[in-house]
Amino acid sequence: MLTLVTVSYNNPDELEKTVTSVSLQSKKPDDFVVVDSSDRDLQPHMEHIAKQAGARYLWVVPEGVYPAMRHSLTLVDEGSWVWWINSSDWLAGKKSVEIVKDAINDLDSSSDFHWIVGELLRHQDPAPSIHPIGSSGEDFLKMLNTGRTGFPHPSTIFRKAALNSVKPYRDNFSIASDYATALRFGEKYGPPVLLFPSLAVHDPRGLTSRHPVRNLWERSQARRQNGSLRASFAELWRLPRSALKGLIHRLVGEKPVKRHGNRADHFPLVANIPFDWSPGKS
Repeated sequence: MLTLVTVSYNNPDELEKTVTSVSLQSKKPDDFVVVDSSDRDLQPHMEHIAKQAGARYLWVVPEGVYPAMRHSLTLVDEGSWVWWINSSDWLAGKKSVEIVKDAINDLDSSSDFHWIVGELLRHQDPAPSIHPIGSSGEDFLKMLNTGRTGFPHPSTIFRKAALNSVKPYRDNFSIASDYATALRFGEKYGPPVLLFPSLAVHDPRGLTSRHPVRNLWERSQARRQNGSLRASFAELWRLPRSALKGLIHRLVGEKPVKRHGNRADHFPLVANIPFDWSPGKS
C-alpha cells in the first residue's frame, strides 16, 4: 500500500502543479492526502484544488512544514508506505507511482528493506540537475552519513511502521529535520533500495538554498548528535570543507541532465506541459 502526502501553505499555484502531477499518473497511489496550513480566506480554494485531484483534505494550524508532516503521518495507515511530495515539488513522470508501487510489491514480502530512494531532479535553468545518491544503497548511506549528499526528500519513500520508531521530524531544526530523521532511520534500518528512474522534481528555491549557512550548520549538528565521539571530532573539519564545496557548487553548478538511454520515458511533468530542457555539456 502506498500513501502519497502533500503539505501546502498559501501556495495554490504550486499545490495545483503538484496534485496535477499525481492525477496524470499511470497508476494512482492507494491513498492521497493534502495537509494544508493556509490562511483561512485561502483555505476553501486550497481544499477545492485538493479534492479536484481526488485527495483527502485536512486544514491544520500553521506551525511549519515539519509539524505538518508529523501530523500527516497520523493519517497514514500503519501498513502503508508513505511518500511526501510537498507542494512546490512534483512527480517526475507519468510512471513515477507505478515504479514505486512495483518496488513496494517486491519489498512487502521481505523485511530486509524499509525505505526507497529514487533519483531526484532539481528544477534548474537552463537544464535540470541530478541530486547525487550514489550507485547503491550502501553507497548512498555512506554519503548521507558523511555529508557528501543531502536527503533527497521528495524522492524518498518509507515504511510507515518503521518510520514511527525513529520519531520523525521532531528535531529542533528549521531546515535539517528531514536529514536528521534519515540519519536515524539509516542507523536503525540500514541502507535503502535505490531506484534510478527519476521519481520527483524538486524546486531548489526553498529554505535550504535561501539559508545555505544555516543548512550546513544544522546538518553538521545532526551528524554530531546521531554519530559517535569520533564523528563529532570529524565535524570540526567537515563543516568548513562543506562550506567551501557549497560555495564552489553555487559558482559552478551541478552536472546537468543529459539525454541518454530511456530517460525521456521518466522525464518531468509540469502541469502536463513537457519540461523545457537542454541536454547540457558533457
